[in-house]
Amino acid sequence: MESIDNFELDEGKKLALVSINAKIYPLPVIFSACYSLMDKAFVVIDGSPETEIVVSLRPRNDEKLEEIARQFNDELLNYAVNNEESKKTEKLRDALVKDAFAGHSKTD
Repeated sequence: MESIDNFELDEGKKLALVSINAKIYPLPVIFSACYSLMDKAFVVIDGSPETEIVVSLRPRNDEKLEEIARQFNDELLNYAVNNEESKKTEKLRDALVKDAFAGHSKTD
């Protein structure tokens, strides 16, 4: 079976390079995924926001490179879904907050 992974592992340097299509994952999603792994890996973000972002992950402890790269991909998807769901409910959320503040500004 052919591999479809978007990462390269360099066991000698203890480095995982994850390539991300910036047209699929916006920068805020990439930043969130990076932030979620900061306790497990040192993170460097490079590339072009218009085409491809490359994230370098270097384990802080005895984390396995492939596990960190796969976990990063999981976090990308997690934050991408969260971002889309947030967009869907934005108007409702804004209306609820506006209504809540309007209720507190009335004087009885």
